[in-house]
Amino acid sequence: MNTASTPSVPNAKIRPRSALLIISALILAFPKLYVIDLIPDAIACFLLLYVIAPYAVIDSHLAEAQRYLEHMLLISVAQLISIPFILIYLAPSPQEQPMSVLLCCFVFAFFRIKTVIPLTRELGDGLMYLDTRNDGTMFCQSYTRRVRRLRKGKRRVRVYHYSVTDRMMRSVRTFVIATSILNVLPELTALTYIPDDDTVYSLYDFVALLRGFAMIVALIFGVVFVCRAVRFARDIRTDTAYYQRLNAL
Repeated sequence: MNTASTPSVPNAKIRPRSALLIISALILAFPKLYVIDLIPDAIACFLLLYVIAPYAVIDSHLAEAQRYLEHMLLISVAQLISIPFILIYLAPSPQEQPMSVLLCCFVFAFFRIKTVIPLTRELGDGLMYLDTRNDGTMFCQSYTRRVRRLRKGKRRVRVYHYSVTDRMMRSVRTFVIATSILNVLPELTALTYIPDDDTVYSLYDFVALLRGFAMIVALIFGVVFVCRAVRFARDIRTDTAYYQRLNAL
């Protein structure tokens, strides 16, 4: 009688991989200068795809999240391709650069926001579903937020309950949406740019200052995002028996 055995693939085992999550968050937290990303987000997308791949095998939500993450990778690659187009191809005609930069930033921001919302939804649903189905204790951990409000001289305390996964997904959405908008806002001054006309006041003269201010604000969002990611990575690495059950699937 022939017996077939399934070979084990160590690289495909499900692990917390907290270090890779934190490194990815650090890469994503670096602000962008119009289409120039100081550290390309494509690197973080590759790392996250490596982390999520084993989960995607055993859950359809995470498989869908993997597909959206691949879309984020394509957006980042397209942004890298736009850099030589703007800085080299359009160099002989600088009067066309402002509108080209605005168009690229707007398109990349639109698709990034459009992708991150379903990505975080599918990712959160998948992680919490696996937690519930396999007696996990990490991804569904309760997080309590207390909000104190004064109303008519009386102090009221409202308590909101979230899971750590919900909290992390909210942080990802807030970070991506805020930084994408901040990346576009300075480029809107291109709408006031009229080449070869010194008689018209143009806000585009201050685009460098506005870009610097937007990068500082984006960096603040990035610091908060990294702190949330570090806490999330710490919270999901405690239950080793849970990961053993997932590997058995």
